[in-house]
Amino acid sequence: MASSLLLVPLVLVVLVVLGALVAALLVAVRAGRPQLPAAHPGAPAPAHGEPPAAARPEALPLALRRGAVVALLAWLALAAVVPVLWLAAPLLAVLPAAAPPGVALAVAPAAAGLALLAVHAVGELTWPRPAGEVRRAVLVPRGVADVAPAGLRRWTGGLAAATVVVAVVGSLVAADDGRSLERHGATWSAGSGPFPGAPYAVPVAVGALLVLAAVEAVLLLVARRPAVPGTDVPTDLGLRRLSARRVLGGAQLALGLALAGTLAVAGSALRGVAGPVVGPSTAAPALLVAGVAAVLLAAALVVAVLVVAVRAHTGPGAVAAPAPSVPVPGRP
Repeated sequence: MASSLLLVPLVLVVLVVLGALVAALLVAVRAGRPQLPAAHPGAPAPAHGEPPAAARPEALPLALRRGAVVALLAWLALAAVVPVLWLAAPLLAVLPAAAPPGVALAVAPAAAGLALLAVHAVGELTWPRPAGEVRRAVLVPRGVADVAPAGLRRWTGGLAAATVVVAVVGSLVAADDGRSLERHGATWSAGSGPFPGAPYAVPVAVGALLVLAAVEAVLLLVARRPAVPGTDVPTDLGLRRLSARRVLGGAQLALGLALAGTLAVAGSALRGVAGPVVGPSTAAPALLVAGVAAVLLAAALVVAVLVVAVRAHTGPGAVAAPAPSVPVPGRP
């Protein structure tokens, strides 16, 4: 009964956060929806194979503003998950058959990444569609590879794969309890923890795979969403690439933080178990070096994914406003 009462504040916090995010997203979608008139029935149609011209210069700024709002809400969703899970950690520990302490925080990066991708998915599903008596569409086959930066996509997949590999290795070398690392001699033994054995590594690996699958699903939505009314083909493609870059930038941050956290915990345990137990001869310098290397790699990885995330959202954009037409003297 007491544990159920303790869960009430958590449920309320989760509901309030989710409700606020959904409401903000709906308001932003309505505010950023380009209210553009459809083509007039008497307007001349483009020649065969020619894309419709971007005759509405206000379409691009509206689309860029809408994309920026969705990206901001996605980052707010990512940031909201961490304090919720932080509050959930002590509450979940009192439940029967609860997971080991720290699991909620271990899966926090993946949960935050899924929250970010969920907001992006809603944003992609609510892009405005052409409306009116006459509608135009350019039949251009387009896939994920056409809109997603290849290098950033491979980096994101590599982070997920590395997380799974580290989780498998941690599960294999952990002690019997799955939460520590042990070293034994003829007359001595040494142990250190916490260590990312199966109770921690499996949820982290599953979370990384879920984030990767969600990334590919959202990128597919980006590739197949309706074209922005009032834009030509190159501009619309640029908007899709901007969305894909933002999706990958946030996802790789979540995956990188999950991998960095796992490496840091493993490195700390390796350093703890590497010291001498009953004399200098019982020390393990190789484990000490491996532990220090893992911690340094974790720190470097945090810096790298933060830089990539910032560049994905603030770097040079793939969208440029069409150059205004300048009348040439002597020409009509």
